[in-house]
Amino acid sequence: MTSLDDARLLLALALRSLVQHRGKTWIVGGLLAGGTFLLVLGASLLADVEASMQRAITGSLVGHLQVVSAEAEDELAFYGPQAGTRQELGVLRDFPALRERVRARAAKQRRAANALP
Repeated sequence: MTSLDDARLLLALALRSLVQHRGKTWIVGGLLAGGTFLLVLGASLLADVEASMQRAITGSLVGHLQVVSAEAEDELAFYGPQAGTRQELGVLRDFPALRERVRARAAKQRRAANALP
């Protein structure tokens, strides 16, 4: 017997078993389909919740970029025990120059991303 003959025999046995045990076939198929449906639904809900949280936190609380002075005495905290207290984050000296450096770096990253194939 060749491997092709083995494959045909296995396929014939599998099909015969499916036909002879229709009830079990429908139950197992239904369970597999239901489980797959629940898995896909759960993954999509989780992705939607994650995206919503990211939009809400970025849009209303922290923004896309946090800039803190190198002279800051405290760590920047948005959550936890330090978030409710007054934080000493220092003073940004020469903010316009810092803003231009950030913009130049962002433009460089956009050009690099657009250059990818």
